[in-house]
Amino acid sequence: MRFGSADKNPVSPSLGDLLPYNQRMVGRPRILVIADNSADGTLIQSLLDMYNYEVVHADGAIDAVSQANEDRVDVTIICSQCIEDVSSLCVQVRAASAFEDVPVVFVLHEEVDGAVMMEAQYYGALACLNFSASEYQLMAQVYNLVRIKFLQDELKQRMADLEYMASTDPLTGLYNRRFCFRRLEEELARSARANSELTLIYLDIDHFKPFNDTYGHAAGDKILKCVSQTISSTLRRSDVFGRIGGEEFLILLPATSEDVGKIIAERLREKVSECMVAFETHELHCTISCGVYCCDHAEALNVDQAVHCADVALYQAKERGRNRVVVYSRGMLAS
Repeated sequence: MRFGSADKNPVSPSLGDLLPYNQRMVGRPRILVIADNSADGTLIQSLLDMYNYEVVHADGAIDAVSQANEDRVDVTIICSQCIEDVSSLCVQVRAASAFEDVPVVFVLHEEVDGAVMMEAQYYGALACLNFSASEYQLMAQVYNLVRIKFLQDELKQRMADLEYMASTDPLTGLYNRRFCFRRLEEELARSARANSELTLIYLDIDHFKPFNDTYGHAAGDKILKCVSQTISSTLRRSDVFGRIGGEEFLILLPATSEDVGKIIAERLREKVSECMVAFETHELHCTISCGVYCCDHAEALNVDQAVHCADVALYQAKERGRNRVVVYSRGMLAS
């Protein structure tokens, strides 16, 4: 008898009993069943339904990929006569990015011995069963693989969260200094390879310290957020914008000439100068100064040199009265 029950009739567990406690909030596990025989697919589904899994069917590799692209898949069960059939199908399915981390179970009509098990693992299956196995064996394997998938997803999310925390400024949500400098290094290398220009805008909020001294740090934080949001909404999607310290910001403009960089900087300066920040009973007005530097592809600059040139231009903008844009030239020297 295929998937015969054990001597004692089981009481089908509820979803809360079936899943680890921290998985109960994510919904029913979604199991994709690929079977070349409709009777086999129906049998597998009837067992999974008893344990409150969500089951979807696929007729082949193309249909399976379509199902996975439509919604998540937690475990894939591939049913067929022999290991050769499921192996070739598994190779096709796992070639799709949607199945990159999805555990696979083979369920076969042929005997599952050590050689078959090794071949199943070689082709990407984490478990391999015969149709004569008890339902407990199949459900135990599905449960374990659902848990593996959940833990994989949880780990990926935690890694993504850590990467986000390591690369962003918590106050403004912009990229931080570490990320900006790493991207600048990448963009300088790309600019050299592509023989293209890269323009930097180093900007600073004018007279920022008096805002903190007069109205408190809460007012300063609100100004930082306002300036960040105003600039972010004006930049292009390809541009990189980050806060690199205090009231200082850096913008990377890939494949952008010096003239276009100056136009963008002027546009940002004007947008910020039009902003009014409401704080308690006050309306605060702020401006920015910008230093623009274009990294010519012919120049072999490192990150520190490129940022220094933009910083020199920013220094000149402040020296000349603030609320202005200055483009770097070789004759400039910072005092």
